[in-house]
Amino acid sequence: MELIAVVAVVLLVAVLLAWITRIDLAYLFAPAIFLITGWSLIFGLLGYLGLAMESLVLFIGITLVFYLVRSSGFRRHLIKSCYAPSTVAFASLSLISLYKSKDWALSQWDEFSHWGTVVKAMYEFKALGPATPADLWAVNYPPGVSLFQYFVLDFSPYWREGLLFWATHLMVISLLVSVLAKTTQRLVIEVFFKLFLALVASVVFFNPLDNIYSDPLLALAFGFSILISINAATLEGRW
Repeated sequence: MELIAVVAVVLLVAVLLAWITRIDLAYLFAPAIFLITGWSLIFGLLGYLGLAMESLVLFIGITLVFYLVRSSGFRRHLIKSCYAPSTVAFASLSLISLYKSKDWALSQWDEFSHWGTVVKAMYEFKALGPATPADLWAVNYPPGVSLFQYFVLDFSPYWREGLLFWATHLMVISLLVSVLAKTTQRLVIEVFFKLFLALVASVVFFNPLDNIYSDPLLALAFGFSILISINAATLEGRW
Protein backbone atom coordinates (compact mmCIF):
# COMPACT_ATOMS: atom_id res chain seq x y z
CA MET A 1 0.00 0.00 0.00
CA GLU A 2 2.88 2.38 0.71
CA LEU A 3 3.76 2.34 -3.00
CA ILE A 4 0.46 4.04 -3.84
CA ALA A 5 1.96 7.04 -2.05
CA VAL A 6 4.42 7.37 -4.95
CA VAL A 7 1.53 8.01 -7.34
CA ALA A 8 0.02 10.47 -4.86
CA VAL A 9 3.31 12.37 -4.50
CA VAL A 10 3.76 12.73 -8.27
CA LEU A 11 0.12 13.82 -8.64
CA LEU A 12 0.33 16.40 -5.87
CA VAL A 13 3.56 17.87 -7.21
CA ALA A 14 1.92 18.13 -10.65
CA VAL A 15 -1.18 19.76 -9.13
CA LEU A 16 0.93 22.30 -7.25
CA LEU A 17 2.91 23.07 -10.41
CA ALA A 18 -0.33 23.53 -12.36
CA TRP A 19 -1.63 25.93 -9.72
CA ILE A 20 1.57 27.97 -9.68
CA THR A 21 2.22 28.05 -13.44
CA ARG A 22 -1.39 27.91 -14.76
CA ILE A 23 -0.23 25.29 -17.27
CA ASP A 24 -2.49 22.37 -18.21
CA LEU A 25 -2.07 19.57 -15.67
CA ALA A 26 -1.51 16.95 -18.39
CA TYR A 27 1.82 18.57 -19.30
CA LEU A 28 3.09 18.56 -15.71
CA PHE A 29 3.31 14.93 -14.62
CA ALA A 30 6.69 14.58 -16.35
CA PRO A 31 8.03 17.88 -14.96
CA ALA A 32 6.83 16.72 -11.52
CA ILE A 33 9.07 13.66 -11.85
CA PHE A 34 11.91 15.87 -13.11
CA LEU A 35 11.47 18.06 -10.02
CA ILE A 36 11.43 15.03 -7.69
CA THR A 37 14.63 13.80 -9.34
CA GLY A 38 16.25 17.22 -8.97
CA TRP A 39 15.24 17.35 -5.31
CA SER A 40 16.83 13.95 -4.73
CA LEU A 41 19.98 15.03 -6.58
CA ILE A 42 20.40 18.09 -4.35
CA PHE A 43 20.10 15.99 -1.21
CA GLY A 44 22.45 13.41 -2.70
CA LEU A 45 25.09 16.03 -3.47
CA LEU A 46 24.78 17.30 0.10
CA GLY A 47 25.32 13.78 1.40
CA TYR A 48 21.78 13.29 2.69
CA LEU A 49 20.17 11.18 -0.02
CA GLY A 50 18.38 9.11 2.62
CA LEU A 51 16.37 12.20 3.63
CA ALA A 52 15.23 13.15 0.12
CA MET A 53 11.95 11.24 0.10
CA GLU A 54 10.93 12.15 3.66
CA SER A 55 11.79 15.83 3.25
CA LEU A 56 9.89 16.07 -0.05
CA VAL A 57 6.79 14.43 1.43
CA LEU A 58 6.99 16.83 4.38
CA PHE A 59 7.42 19.84 2.08
CA ILE A 60 4.47 18.79 -0.09
CA GLY A 61 2.32 18.25 3.00
CA ILE A 62 3.12 21.70 4.43
CA THR A 63 2.60 23.40 1.06
CA LEU A 64 -0.67 21.56 0.49
CA VAL A 65 -2.05 22.51 3.91
CA PHE A 66 -0.99 26.13 3.37
CA TYR A 67 -2.85 26.43 0.05
CA LEU A 68 -5.88 24.50 1.30
CA VAL A 69 -6.25 26.85 4.25
CA ARG A 70 -5.46 30.08 2.42
CA SER A 71 -7.10 29.64 -0.98
CA SER A 72 -10.60 28.47 -1.90
CA GLY A 73 -9.47 28.63 -5.53
CA PHE A 74 -6.81 26.02 -4.82
CA ARG A 75 -9.37 23.78 -3.13
CA ARG A 76 -11.50 23.90 -6.29
CA HIS A 77 -8.39 23.35 -8.41
CA LEU A 78 -7.42 20.27 -6.38
CA ILE A 79 -10.89 18.73 -6.65
CA LYS A 80 -11.07 19.43 -10.38
CA SER A 81 -7.59 17.99 -10.90
CA CYS A 82 -8.51 14.72 -9.19
CA TYR A 83 -10.93 13.73 -11.96
CA ALA A 84 -9.11 15.30 -14.92
CA PRO A 85 -8.55 12.79 -17.76
CA SER A 86 -4.78 13.01 -17.38
CA THR A 87 -5.01 12.29 -13.64
CA VAL A 88 -7.32 9.31 -14.09
CA ALA A 89 -5.11 7.97 -16.90
CA PHE A 90 -1.88 8.45 -14.93
CA ALA A 91 -3.26 6.84 -11.76
CA SER A 92 -4.95 3.95 -13.59
CA LEU A 93 -1.99 3.09 -15.81
CA SER A 94 0.40 3.41 -12.86
CA LEU A 95 -1.57 0.97 -10.73
CA ILE A 96 -1.96 -1.47 -13.62
CA SER A 97 1.77 -1.27 -14.23
CA LEU A 98 2.51 -1.87 -10.54
CA TYR A 99 0.36 -4.98 -10.56
CA LYS A 100 2.03 -6.31 -13.71
CA SER A 101 5.67 -5.41 -13.03
CA LYS A 102 6.12 -5.65 -9.26
CA ASP A 103 7.70 -9.11 -9.48
CA TRP A 104 9.79 -8.61 -12.62
CA ALA A 105 13.53 -9.29 -12.47
CA LEU A 106 16.53 -7.84 -14.27
CA SER A 107 17.65 -9.88 -17.26
CA GLN A 108 19.81 -7.81 -19.61
CA TRP A 109 23.55 -7.24 -19.40
CA ASP A 110 23.54 -3.48 -18.93
CA GLU A 111 20.90 -3.80 -16.21
CA PHE A 112 23.33 -5.93 -14.20
CA SER A 113 26.48 -3.99 -15.10
CA HIS A 114 25.10 -0.55 -14.28
CA TRP A 115 21.43 0.47 -14.35
CA GLY A 116 20.23 -1.92 -11.68
CA THR A 117 23.48 -2.09 -9.74
CA VAL A 118 23.79 1.66 -9.22
CA VAL A 119 20.25 1.94 -7.83
CA LYS A 120 20.87 -0.96 -5.45
CA ALA A 121 24.07 0.73 -4.28
CA MET A 122 22.17 3.95 -3.60
CA TYR A 123 19.42 2.02 -1.85
CA GLU A 124 21.84 0.12 0.39
CA PHE A 125 24.20 2.99 1.25
CA LYS A 126 21.83 5.99 0.98
CA ALA A 127 24.30 7.89 -1.19
CA LEU A 128 24.86 8.71 -4.83
CA GLY A 129 26.58 5.94 -6.80
CA PRO A 130 30.11 7.41 -6.85
CA ALA A 131 29.95 7.98 -3.09
CA THR A 132 29.22 4.32 -2.31
CA PRO A 133 31.83 1.57 -1.89
CA ALA A 134 30.11 -0.50 -4.59
CA ASP A 135 32.15 -1.52 -7.62
CA LEU A 136 30.35 0.35 -10.41
CA TRP A 137 31.34 0.20 -14.06
CA ALA A 138 30.04 3.61 -15.14
CA VAL A 139 30.25 5.88 -12.13
CA ASN A 140 30.27 9.01 -14.31
CA TYR A 141 26.83 8.41 -15.85
CA PRO A 142 24.33 11.16 -14.90
CA PRO A 143 22.05 9.72 -12.19
CA GLY A 144 18.73 11.17 -13.38
CA VAL A 145 16.74 8.02 -14.18
CA SER A 146 18.46 6.07 -11.41
CA LEU A 147 17.59 8.75 -8.84
CA PHE A 148 13.87 8.53 -9.56
CA GLN A 149 14.07 4.74 -9.40
CA TYR A 150 15.79 5.13 -6.03
CA PHE A 151 13.06 7.55 -4.91
CA VAL A 152 10.38 4.97 -5.71
CA LEU A 153 12.29 2.17 -4.00
CA ASP A 154 12.72 4.33 -0.91
CA PHE A 155 8.99 3.82 -0.26
CA SER A 156 9.52 0.06 -0.14
CA PRO A 157 10.73 -1.62 3.08
CA TYR A 158 12.95 -4.00 1.10
CA TRP A 159 14.77 -4.22 -2.25
CA ARG A 160 12.55 -5.27 -5.16
CA GLU A 161 13.86 -5.35 -8.72
CA GLY A 162 10.34 -5.09 -10.07
CA LEU A 163 10.08 -1.55 -8.70
CA LEU A 164 12.91 -0.49 -11.00
CA PHE A 165 10.64 -1.35 -13.90
CA TRP A 166 7.65 0.32 -12.26
CA ALA A 167 9.60 3.55 -11.73
CA THR A 168 10.59 3.46 -15.40
CA HIS A 169 6.95 2.89 -16.37
CA LEU A 170 5.91 5.88 -14.25
CA MET A 171 8.29 8.08 -16.21
CA VAL A 172 6.94 6.74 -19.51
CA ILE A 173 3.32 7.19 -18.41
CA SER A 174 3.99 10.75 -17.23
CA LEU A 175 5.20 11.60 -20.72
CA LEU A 176 2.38 9.80 -22.52
CA VAL A 177 -0.47 11.47 -20.63
CA SER A 178 0.66 14.86 -21.92
CA VAL A 179 -1.35 14.08 -25.07
CA LEU A 180 -4.51 14.47 -22.97
CA ALA A 181 -4.06 18.22 -22.55
CA LYS A 182 -7.29 20.11 -23.38
CA THR A 183 -9.20 16.81 -23.35
CA THR A 184 -12.37 16.61 -21.25
CA GLN A 185 -13.73 13.59 -19.41
CA ARG A 186 -16.85 13.70 -21.59
CA LEU A 187 -14.88 12.53 -24.64
CA VAL A 188 -13.91 9.08 -23.42
CA ILE A 189 -13.25 7.76 -26.93
CA GLU A 190 -10.83 10.63 -27.59
CA VAL A 191 -8.97 9.87 -24.34
CA PHE A 192 -8.50 6.21 -25.25
CA PHE A 193 -7.61 7.03 -28.85
CA LYS A 194 -4.94 9.57 -27.89
CA LEU A 195 -3.43 7.25 -25.28
CA PHE A 196 -3.41 4.36 -27.75
CA LEU A 197 -1.61 6.42 -30.40
CA ALA A 198 0.91 7.73 -27.87
CA LEU A 199 1.63 4.22 -26.59
CA VAL A 200 2.05 2.79 -30.09
CA ALA A 201 4.35 5.64 -31.10
CA SER A 202 6.48 5.12 -27.98
CA VAL A 203 7.27 1.48 -28.78
CA VAL A 204 7.80 1.68 -32.56
CA PHE A 205 11.61 1.79 -32.44
CA PHE A 206 12.48 0.64 -28.91
CA ASN A 207 10.24 -0.70 -26.17
CA PRO A 208 10.77 1.44 -23.05
CA LEU A 209 8.61 -0.84 -20.88
CA ASP A 210 10.57 -4.11 -20.77
CA ASN A 211 13.89 -2.72 -19.51
CA ILE A 212 15.26 0.01 -17.24
CA TYR A 213 17.58 1.68 -19.76
CA SER A 214 17.60 5.47 -20.05
CA ASP A 215 17.91 5.58 -23.85
CA PRO A 216 14.21 5.20 -24.76
CA LEU A 217 13.25 7.53 -21.91
CA LEU A 218 15.55 10.21 -23.29
CA ALA A 219 13.95 9.79 -26.71
CA LEU A 220 10.46 10.15 -25.23
CA ALA A 221 11.54 13.15 -23.18
CA PHE A 222 12.91 14.77 -26.35
CA GLY A 223 9.57 14.18 -28.09
CA PHE A 224 7.80 15.65 -25.06
CA SER A 225 9.98 18.78 -25.21
CA ILE A 226 9.12 19.21 -28.90
CA LEU A 227 5.41 18.87 -28.10
CA ILE A 228 5.69 21.48 -25.36
CA SER A 229 7.66 23.84 -27.61
CA ILE A 230 5.12 23.60 -30.44
CA ASN A 231 2.18 24.14 -28.11
CA ALA A 232 3.85 27.06 -26.34
CA ALA A 233 4.69 28.72 -29.64
CA THR A 234 1.17 28.15 -31.00
CA LEU A 235 -0.48 29.55 -27.91
CA GLU A 236 1.59 32.71 -28.13
CA GLY A 237 0.72 33.18 -31.79
CA ARG A 238 4.25 32.77 -33.15
CA TRP A 239 3.47 29.64 -35.19
